[in-house]
Amino acid sequence: MSFIIDLSPLLKQFKEEARRAIEANICVECKQPPTFYSDAGRKEYYISGLCEPCLTRLAPMKMIFLILNELRTKTWNSSRCR
Repeated sequence: MSFIIDLSPLLKQFKEEARRAIEANICVECKQPPTFYSDAGRKEYYISGLCEPCLTRLAPMKMIFLILNELRTKTWNSSRCR
């Protein structure tokens, strides 16, 4: 049995929410001004709209989302989990 999951509406919604958060200079998750501990965290904020503490807390969920997306597109590469 195979399941097909269409994540495109969710991705579109997330991208729009991230764009609005970045324009307002807030984190999409905690709704506070973004906090950074590293240059990588600052760069990620401008991609995802998540400040570094929220990104760290949500990283396992992000990995699950990436796996689901890769499974949907049949591009799963287990080496990314190492």
